[in-house]
Amino acid sequence: MLIRTPYNRGNLNAFVARRFAERGYQKATIREICHMAAVNVAAVNYYFGDKQRLYIEAVKHARALIEAPEYRQRHHAHQHADRNSD
Repeated sequence: MLIRTPYNRGNLNAFVARRFAERGYQKATIREICHMAAVNVAAVNYYFGDKQRLYIEAVKHARALIEAPEYRQRHHAHQHADRNSD
């Protein structure tokens, strides 16, 4: 499967972030990530170049999600609900 659409890249970023969180940068492999995401290793190498670039792009993606207004609103609502439950 080639990674051509933003949806697929975003989907891959979710797998990348999860795998790096579970195993750490050193132990996680591109092959594992590709297997989990059901994408071709060659496609990942073509679009991202190497493991470091893949990691950087996943971090950028996570940051963009956190900075999105929708995320901030949901996060703020959860914090507010947690404070009121005490």
